Amino acid sequence: MTTAYTRLRCQCRSRKGRSEVAEPSLEGVNEKVRRAEAHFETLYAECRAFIERDRPPFGISIPYYDAETGYYVCKAIVSEPVPVRLGVILGDVIHNARSALDHLVWQLVIANNKTPHGGQGGNAWPIAMTSTGWKATSKTRLNGVHSTQRDLIDQGQPYKAGRSARNTSPAMLADLSNTDKHQIVHATGALIIDPGEEVKFTIKSGPGDIVRSEVRHGDRFEHGADLLRTRVTGRTDETEVWMEGNGPVEMAFGERSITISQVRGIIEWVKVAIRDLEESLDK
Repeated sequence: MTTAYTRLRCQCRSRKGRSEVAEPSLEGVNEKVRRAEAHFETLYAECRAFIERDRPPFGISIPYYDAETGYYVCKAIVSEPVPVRLGVILGDVIHNARSALDHLVWQLVIANNKTPHGGQGGNAWPIAMTSTGWKATSKTRLNGVHSTQRDLIDQGQPYKAGRSARNTSPAMLADLSNTDKHQIVHATGALIIDPGEEVKFTIKSGPGDIVRSEVRHGDRFEHGADLLRTRVTGRTDETEVWMEGNGPVEMAFGERSITISQVRGIIEWVKVAIRDLEESLDK
């Protein structure tokens, strides 16, 4: 595919003083994304195989009455630890997705007839949670990038989402990437309630009325953790409560329980960011 990257050239000086041509290219950037996608497919398949085995590793207890809180509670049951391998594969996904953005910035500098710089404080894709953070990091990280591309990168920053900044794909990418640099990202489960599904508590026997129910969807699926609960008025020791419906579980990663669906969203966001910047160079 012919793009502005393959058409633009810049003149750089070698150590011997001779003029050399550095030609920008997205080949390495795109290969990084393909590797991220390949690792993700492996991750997704292994996560499904783990969750859907004959003896499911995750379960939800029947409701029991907690006298201290006054709620009927369903707890998480974890019968088997999550394989460490899943966190290792997730790290491969995140490394390639994150470095694809850094490689892209390097090529943007070259496309602007400038010389990119590596190392600490060198060219890289900034991910800023605040406007102050953006001003501080973009000066060095995007040094040499044309203002048109700088503005596009700015538009996709987490801080643009305000209070929802931490829930954006780039913010989740940064969290997982920072963890993976120093340790294997912890894999667990997370309770997911689809919009079209309902989890209901009902009175099976005895007196009482359901007055309030809570579903802690998205929370880490740790053994013994409270996942669902309901309050019943007019109950007695004869009251028996049932839970009806499904509480689907999805694999999740890191302290924030970023689900595998959100990891897929991170890759898609990276692909869109690359596409938008590539198109801006063609104009």
